[in-house]
Amino acid sequence: RQRQMCIRDSPLPQQTTTAKVYSNNGHLQTLYLGKKKGNQYRIYDRAEKRNAKKQGWSSGECTRVERVQRGQSIKPLELKKMPNPFLGLSFVDLPQSPPLGKQNEYVWPLFCDSVQQRTLPVALKLLPASTKRKEFRSWLSQHPKPWWDPDAIWDHWPKVLDDAKFLDVSYWDK
Repeated sequence: RQRQMCIRDSPLPQQTTTAKVYSNNGHLQTLYLGKKKGNQYRIYDRAEKRNAKKQGWSSGECTRVERVQRGQSIKPLELKKMPNPFLGLSFVDLPQSPPLGKQNEYVWPLFCDSVQQRTLPVALKLLPASTKRKEFRSWLSQHPKPWWDPDAIWDHWPKVLDDAKFLDVSYWDK
């Protein structure tokens, strides 16, 4: 999908142990959710990456979401049956005003500032686990961004494999 990621498009993984952010002039450019040697989401501005490498990009702003899954053994012919790796991630709205009745008036702006500085998963971890963390995560998960639809994205996976001829054994013999 062609769009620029901003702080209001906050990624919310089901679980994250590590989040690493790279930005340029205050603009988010790359976000890693998960450890480098483990399973990880990579979310980055494709246009910025191409332009930084002097490769040119004329298609406008583009945010790419990649999923790296390590320690799995999948045979090439089973790739079409691979489970959707994007189901564990959603993008949620972070509105200016707090959820009604959820906290004191100063807590929500502090939380939003923490999200901007640290990422949503890390900001959630700073909240008390027994109360606010579950409450905020639950409320945020009820406000997904409509443009993020992992099922619709994954529906294209078999066609991508077919178009690439990756599973066509006769193509390998050439």
